[in-house]
Amino acid sequence: MPDWIWIAANLGLGLPLAAWLIVLAREVARGLIAIAFGFRLFEIQLGAGRRRAEFQLGPIDVALADLPIAGTTIARSGAPKRHRLARLAMATAPLLPQAGWLLARLFIGTPPGSAPLFEGPDLLACLDVGNCLLLVLHSTAPVELPGGVRTDTRLLLDSALGRADSNRAARSNYYTRLARHRIERADVEGARAAVTQGLTQLGPEALLVTSQTELDATELSSVIDQGECADRLSVAIKSSEPRRQIERASWTLMEHMRQGFFSTAPITIAFVLLGFVQADRLARSIETGMIGLSDRAALAGDVDACAVMENRWQMWSREVDPWLPPGEADLSRRHLGLAGLARCRSDLRTAEQHQSEALLTANAAGFSDPAKLFRDPEKWLDNELRMALLLREAAELDSKRNSHREALVTLTRAERRLSSLRGKLGLLGEGKDWQLAGERLYKERVELEATRLRVMASMTAR
Repeated sequence: MPDWIWIAANLGLGLPLAAWLIVLAREVARGLIAIAFGFRLFEIQLGAGRRRAEFQLGPIDVALADLPIAGTTIARSGAPKRHRLARLAMATAPLLPQAGWLLARLFIGTPPGSAPLFEGPDLLACLDVGNCLLLVLHSTAPVELPGGVRTDTRLLLDSALGRADSNRAARSNYYTRLARHRIERADVEGARAAVTQGLTQLGPEALLVTSQTELDATELSSVIDQGECADRLSVAIKSSEPRRQIERASWTLMEHMRQGFFSTAPITIAFVLLGFVQADRLARSIETGMIGLSDRAALAGDVDACAVMENRWQMWSREVDPWLPPGEADLSRRHLGLAGLARCRSDLRTAEQHQSEALLTANAAGFSDPAKLFRDPEKWLDNELRMALLLREAAELDSKRNSHREALVTLTRAERRLSSLRGKLGLLGEGKDWQLAGERLYKERVELEATRLRVMASMTAR
């Protein structure tokens, strides 16, 4: 399939799925750290933006939002011990699974970016891309995302640089959340006891006073009364959450631009870095398409199209090669295509030069190192078959110049190379790969024999 189809499928389907898995891992890590510090989990939201689904997982309220770029875990404790330390740990906890994934990929020798997105469906490659993007976003951008979700850096700053009474506010938030949680489960007496305990420990905190007023003002004898009271407590809890930025409704144009810049800058930087990582593979993919166009133009015998493709190759070599130099194997394929374009224009001298360059670069790309050969036998097979093809086309050029003896010698070299290749096919192992390699080798032998017959016929005619 074309490369762009796999790229679109991976970015359109695989990347969002990978992002949801990463967000899930982030919030699970945050929840585990909260439990380790003795905090109680009240709520977990996966995603940022507008909530689309809500359900209960035991004593925890779970919500799913629109954008898989972040999440939030609401965990509170009424105990003053290690309260600020726990909040700092919860702010940095999501970075642990992300950094662990990155280190694991580096440890096993497959760093992010080593798996291309255009060779087929690859969830691991999507996980690499999504992990890097979210890691950059949450570690560099101290911003609040849609839906009141904050990045890890923003949470860390809010926890470390908060007001002196921020711990008391967080503890009063715990008792109010506990009361709302109990009311939602029809435990009215437990809700009153939670607020009373908070007032006893913290004194007349504003949120606790508001909560007690709501509980006293409502009879709470029916499910409807309990639901309305829980909703009012939710509003009070949200209004008490710390916010460093002004409300969006009152933002000026400059404030919108500033917030937009800080929100999009990390993503932009991440995509630029990703472009640098994948730039070489993208350039090689474009070259593959250009080689296909060159081959079709040469096969059709369209002289004008061949001249256009030669100009494109010259521009490509001048503009791209200094920044992304091709390897020997890629350079060999390029010269092979240029030789075909030169033959299309009946410029046999230029075709011979490109043919020689293709042979030299293909030979330089040979797998003389046994370790490399065993590690990537398919690339070794491609290079050996390309060498045979280059020798065959060189023999055809010699035949057109009436150098039939040199053509036969070149064909003999190609036949010996194929014979040696046949004995090494066991490197691919038994199975489908071995069968496909045998078919490719047989096809090249047939082409080589046909070329020999044409050279012999040309000698006889002469």
